[in-house]
Order: sequence, then structure tokens, then C-alpha cells
Amino acid sequence: MPCNHSSAAPPYAALNPGSGAKWQKNLTRDRISQFNGGHFNDVNLGAVLYSRKEDSTDYVELQVWSAPNGSKPLFDEAIKQEFKPAKKGDSFGPSWTNHWWKVTLHVPPKEFDQYERVTFEFDPGCEAMIFDVDGTPLQGITGGYGGDRRVEYIIPAAARKAGVHHIIIESSCNGMFGQQNGGISPPDPNRYFSLDTADIVVPNQDAWRLLWDFQTLRELVDTLPGNTPLQNLALTAANEIMNVFNHRDLSSINRARAVAEKVFGTDWDTEKVYENEGAPRSLVWGIGHCHIDTAWLWPYRVTQQKTARSWSTQLDLMERYPEHRFACSQAQQYKWLEQQYPTFVWRYLCGTPVLDSECNNLVLTISRVGTQ
Repeated sequence: MPCNHSSAAPPYAALNPGSGAKWQKNLTRDRISQFNGGHFNDVNLGAVLYSRKEDSTDYVELQVWSAPNGSKPLFDEAIKQEFKPAKKGDSFGPSWTNHWWKVTLHVPPKEFDQYERVTFEFDPGCEAMIFDVDGTPLQGITGGYGGDRRVEYIIPAAARKAGVHHIIIESSCNGMFGQQNGGISPPDPNRYFSLDTADIVVPNQDAWRLLWDFQTLRELVDTLPGNTPLQNLALTAANEIMNVFNHRDLSSINRARAVAEKVFGTDWDTEKVYENEGAPRSLVWGIGHCHIDTAWLWPYRVTQQKTARSWSTQLDLMERYPEHRFACSQAQQYKWLEQQYPTFVWRYLCGTPVLDSECNNLVLTISRVGTQ
């Protein structure tokens, strides 16, 4: 039977005169790593994270006393010693030694009242703890430029109103994991650290909120299974944020944040996220936990310091975020804290005991219950 070719479809066009676009997912995924820091820091989000920085002696006065022979004096002893002037760039060591700082911060209201937040950025390259002038631990510091870097101290509103603020800092010449530069190799007994920053810093809070929006989107892209609807939505939103943002136009920050709401919804970064809109009771609780090995990659005395740093930081977070809860283990550490840091705010705490599955230690779930 003969074929009838008259009804055949027209031949495929050799050329496409119209323009088009094809989504190259790997390119858009690689692109989002360029939004903060790196080679393009002068034009990406990193260019607007800070509104102002001051480090001159008109704003920051530093004095230091180095404890002799690797000793670990407590606050009452250290504060009586003779301190000498210090400055950024000074070097301190060797490993495991402790150095105490008297810090005076000048924040004239006429210069700083306009800002939502003013912080003191203190980075000794190692771990440290900030005290008030009465010896109460306020928060821990983790120096250096790793992923665990925490070097910001929020200057209280009362201090900004007064125009001057005094704090005491104990810096300890060890890192988060002792003296290791990686793994659990033998500790380096001769490490030295330098004071990299001691600055009054004004963060652009809207820019930082956008940073955390974007970081959350990146984590969704990196951790969700490939080519799932939510991963693709997070990736396209992150790229759209980069298109909307303009470092010369600060109003673009909030427009970019509105893009993130396509993924997160509205009010996702407020306390409203804890309002139960579904089941009549919560089925899952997420509680922060601090398991500090009492003896691992550092001496016992460093464990004592790490405990005070970690737990005082949690109390600071509870002060700012009342919904925050925190669990910690090792009863011996409670004892050390009671003995060595007597002004620590135990009267603010309540505890619910549970069992630490790793070491069969008592764990207390901590919540802030009030102030006096």
C-alpha cells in the first residue's frame, strides 16, 4: 500500500529565530555562594553589614594583665593586679595562659542614639569571657575566623544612655578544641594569639536579617534532596534576592527580604513562629544542648572556664529570646560553677532532670524564670 506523505508534519526548523532561556541549575547554585564576602565583598551584602566602626582610644581604652606561670586566677584576684596599656595587634601566649583585660567603651549618645544596636567586637583569636565590673559572667567569646566565631557583645541600652561602659574580659590561649589545628593530634604547647579586633561596631540590623534569611535558604539548598520542590523554590528565591539587592540602595534590603517570604512565610523570624497553628499540642520540642567533655583535649581548669562561658552565653540568649530553652550535662560542672563563679545568676534558673544518653549524666533543661 503506497504511503501518503502529504499529511506529514513540517520539517524541524534548522534555526530558532526567537530568544529563549534554559535554567542551568548548577550555575544558579554556584552563584549563591557569591552573595557575602569573598572576591565581590565590596559590592555584595558584605558591603552593607556595618554602618560604622570605631577603634581609636577616643572610643576604646584597653588595659591588660597576664597571669604568671600558666595560672588561672579567679575574678576577685585578677582585678586587683596591676594592668598595663594594650592595643590591637598585641600578641599573647603561650598555650593555656590567661590574660585579663579592663575595657572602657565610650559611646556618646549624640553619636550612637540613632542606631538600633551598638556592639563591642572583641576578637583575641582564642576563647574569652566577658564579666561585668562586679564579676558576673555575661557571655563567652570564640575568636578566630572559623564557623564557630562569636565575637560580638551587645552594649546595653543603659550604658549607651550613660555614654560610657566598663567591662572585664578574661582571654584564654586555647581554641574551641584546645590547641589542635585539626583532628585530635597532640596539643601545641607554644601557640600564641593576637588581639585582632577591639572595635565599637554598629551593625546594619536589616542587612544582618537578610544575611540570616539568605543563609537559611542556602542551607535548604545544600541539605534537601536534589530537585525537590522546596529545594528548587529556595534556590530560585536566593537567586532572586541577589537580583533585587543593590549595595548602593539600602531600601533594596527589605525588598530582598520580602522575596524570602515566598519560602518562609510572613513573621517567620519573630516569636509568632512559636504560636501553635496546627495540632492542639506540640509533638516535637527542639532544645539546645551543651555537652562539654569534662576531660578531653584540655586541662580541667579549661573545662571550668568553658562551662562558665557556655552557660552565661545561654542566659544572655534567654534574656533576649524568652522562648529559648537550654540543656546541659555533667553535675561536676555545676559544682565548679557554683564554687568559682559565685555571682553567676543561679537564682534565675530552674531545672528539669533528664538522662544524658552518652555518659549517663544528669542533664538539666534550663529556663530563665525572672530577674531580681
